[in-house]
Amino acid sequence: MRKLMQFHYYAIRMLACIAGFCVAFLIVGIGAEAIMRSLGIGLIKGIIDLSEYSLFLISVLAAPWLLNCNQHIRVDILIGQLRGPLRRYAERLVNVIVLVVSLVIFYYSVQVFLESWRLQEVIYREIEFPDWWVQWQIPLAMGLISLELFQRIFFPRVVYEPVRSQSKGSAEDVVMNISAEGVQ
Repeated sequence: MRKLMQFHYYAIRMLACIAGFCVAFLIVGIGAEAIMRSLGIGLIKGIIDLSEYSLFLISVLAAPWLLNCNQHIRVDILIGQLRGPLRRYAERLVNVIVLVVSLVIFYYSVQVFLESWRLQEVIYREIEFPDWWVQWQIPLAMGLISLELFQRIFFPRVVYEPVRSQSKGSAEDVVMNISAEGVQ
């Protein structure tokens, strides 16, 4: 369990970093394209296509990290009114429903990815690349989201975070901590 949680911790943060690089790319790339157009210098070939795919990457790759940090969008009109054990049961029910949905999306996205890999189709736009390059993100993100929800449902008191060494402040391996408060 420790290795799985360690993989999950680092994988979701790595994907969030990739999403952050995509945001930086959008800022720099679209800004440079706008400046070049206004100065009449020319265009950057493929910037529109890359921007479209970057928006997709940002939304998909940041999702597991946002769920892990409880920064995802959620509407708590009913659950926010509940207290005590009833609130915990309602949150667990919601997590079960979301887990089922994420597993269904995971299953079908793996099927789409494998089919895309098998066919080796190419996307022809300003930039040409294999279709499976666009298909791998959803199975990975849904797998990590499912793992997070599984942990919340079946091991709600187990949280994990890096532990800092007291000697020089360097980060050590991820460890499992048991928290009385439950999931963060």
